[in-house]
Amino acid sequence: MNPSRLVRLLLCQLCLVPSLQADDDESAHVSPDGRFRFEAFSVEDYDAGKRPAFGIIEVSTGKLVSDPNEELGDPSRPEETISWAPDSLAYALTSRVGTRHLDTFLYRWDGTSFVRAPWEGDGTLESAADRVMDQDIIALGLPAESTLGQCIRGDDLVERWISPSRLILTCILEYSAGTEERSAIARGESRAIVTWDEASQSYQIERELDIAPPRVADLGEDAPFEVTQSDLPGDDPTAKTIVVRHRKSGETKSFEAENWMTSPYLRVEANDWPQIELVSRGPADFVWHRLYRFMDGAYRCYRIEEFTRHASQAPEGAPVIEFGPDYSLYLIRSRLFRDGDPKTFESFQTESLSPDGKWKTVATFTPQYLQRVEVVDAKGATEAHVIYDFDNGDGWVDAICETVWRPDSAAFAFYLQEGPRVSSTLLYHRSDRVWSEAAMPEIDYSFLQPAIDSGATWGHQHERPLWWRNDGELMLELSGFFKGEDGIDYLAHSLLRWDEKGEPAGSESFSLGRD
Repeated sequence: MNPSRLVRLLLCQLCLVPSLQADDDESAHVSPDGRFRFEAFSVEDYDAGKRPAFGIIEVSTGKLVSDPNEELGDPSRPEETISWAPDSLAYALTSRVGTRHLDTFLYRWDGTSFVRAPWEGDGTLESAADRVMDQDIIALGLPAESTLGQCIRGDDLVERWISPSRLILTCILEYSAGTEERSAIARGESRAIVTWDEASQSYQIERELDIAPPRVADLGEDAPFEVTQSDLPGDDPTAKTIVVRHRKSGETKSFEAENWMTSPYLRVEANDWPQIELVSRGPADFVWHRLYRFMDGAYRCYRIEEFTRHASQAPEGAPVIEFGPDYSLYLIRSRLFRDGDPKTFESFQTESLSPDGKWKTVATFTPQYLQRVEVVDAKGATEAHVIYDFDNGDGWVDAICETVWRPDSAAFAFYLQEGPRVSSTLLYHRSDRVWSEAAMPEIDYSFLQPAIDSGATWGHQHERPLWWRNDGELMLELSGFFKGEDGIDYLAHSLLRWDEKGEPAGSESFSLGRD
């Protein structure tokens, strides 16, 4: 632990704040394959030396498979939360280590138990947050040499797992800062993709990630403004006139804009008038937020944010923005509007780089539909190979896609959702310097044999790649349901295999039930 972190921990522990709410979602405690369960044991057993404060239990045997001597957190105030890796063989545990400080610890399965994994980038992540906080101090109008006072928050948190060996960690710092004359709360945040490195047997920072721009706060309910909208003449049902009215003076400001099926939102004032946010919901679960500000005598769009519900539609490591309980979106990008028409949304691309850095898949959305997917040389030395092109009738307009690269970078599983009810996985490999589709093993659906034999028809059928166990084994997630009065919902994992020559070698599926 670096010295600055130690000083901050001492400051944090001197401050009193309400305790963090415990995680009530018991399902989050169980590993994705159902094999393990995270459990907070009773204080009585802990005091009697019978059990540790927290542990991992193997569900089938009831055996404790984590270090019983490791002490994390306060057993009388269980606040630990756990985030499982998708293969259930690693997890990130977030625990309170100070009154105003949460920290994240990483664990991996060694074949018989879960053991603490070294994490080498903690200080780097905090230093990056420090730099952002220094910038915030200046943005607040405080002197650059302002001193840090009371700790408000100092947390290292897990955001989410990307694959069995990669996850996103964040560091969030909040301190009172300033001088004797003036102070304010300064904030710094950093994010990074953290990867398990086999050579060093530790987690390392793969690359730092962007921080989402701050959300514009709501205007209070007692604010003296109201906003309404009405249809504009013509055939466009989305064309609206937005009117902002000051309740006391009666003064109004208006502007024209598209608004799809939502009401305008009042945000904090700028230039004596509230900012207006319009939310448009497009196909394939894309969402746009447009912010309008009164400036130069009129309301103008100055910021456009593009979101999606699907991580595969956003750049890798895209920030997750929480808008409310159980509702969050991945940020594709945020841009300030300058010249041109605010109604026009440009096309955008998402990329997936191969492990060796030599190849990448590039998905182009124009503007919100999946238009094309190409495999390209990361250095641009060879011609791109198109594997999906909407203009050639290769898919459904709302298609989404995802690439899961094989560890040797010579092949990738390509996930394509052709419509709202069907999605499948294809395999592409490189042979004789050409990328082409390769044979897939037949997926084992024997766990659904009774439904199939009954003649029931699928309502939804999705086959999504999760991760490669090695160069010859790919794990899929199978989900969907059968129609009918006795319809069946299912959720399963299927392990697909190829032999040393790259030929399909069968598959094995096991049901996980259905929530």
